[in-house]
Amino acid sequence: MILLLGLALVIFAILMISNPTFGMFNIIIWTSMAFFFAGVYRISLALRLRTLKKRMDHES
Repeated sequence: MILLLGLALVIFAILMISNPTFGMFNIIIWTSMAFFFAGVYRISLALRLRTLKKRMDHES
């Protein structure tokens, strides 16, 4: 499994080096996906913390 992932990474790197447009769009897509999922995670965490605070205020 690790060997296959290593080969995939090498092929991916060759594609990015040989075609800069592919590399540019790839970086943009991965960065935007990371920001999107980080935002979704923060919203989820904020909602959980809000319900926890309400529950703690109700108990005290």
